[in-house]
Amino acid sequence: MTKIVHGGWLPILIALAVIAIMTTWLWGAQIVREKRTEIEGPLDTWLDKVRERHVPRVPGQAIYLHANLETVPLALKETLRFHHVLHERIAIITVTVANIPHVRHVDRVVVSDLGDPTDGIVGVTIRLGFNDSQDVPHNLKWSNDKNPEFVWDPAEARYFLSVLDIRPGNVRGLERVRQNLFVLLSRNAGSRVDSFHLPPNRTAVLGGRLAM
Repeated sequence: MTKIVHGGWLPILIALAVIAIMTTWLWGAQIVREKRTEIEGPLDTWLDKVRERHVPRVPGQAIYLHANLETVPLALKETLRFHHVLHERIAIITVTVANIPHVRHVDRVVVSDLGDPTDGIVGVTIRLGFNDSQDVPHNLKWSNDKNPEFVWDPAEARYFLSVLDIRPGNVRGLERVRQNLFVLLSRNAGSRVDSFHLPPNRTAVLGGRLAM
């Protein structure tokens, strides 16, 4: 304690700043995750509506990167809202990282239909270890023998990422400060196009705006 006034306050201040940043990120991510789930809505309900409406399908293969196979990717909803059509073949991709260093290539990919095996829409889970590359196109090569309804075509596939433009909500005081810090952190996060090794010329980023 006697060292605090003689310079010991500096490492304490740095530690408090790091703790504040980490707890703010966890706090903000939980809020965004909950609100995002509400915006996205249940995937099975949305797919039922698409089938009932007999939405026109256009040739091509669309790959939607999404964190949760139970909700609708925002990019998928926006594609339908803007163009009123969907691709003939659609895969909703979820990448999970297990608490092991490596997952064998033959065990990495699981392909499943999402209610109707004939509608061309499948869910794909890519399971990786923490030392494995998150190169999505590379890992999709291992999906071609998993399900006859989905064969990844490297030349034809188009990739879609869902993003949210996060803004502070209408609050004041300390919560406003934490929201501003979280927004700053989220805007400086790394590019998922680079993280997933997606081809920039065949990747579209779609989404919306969210107030915390």
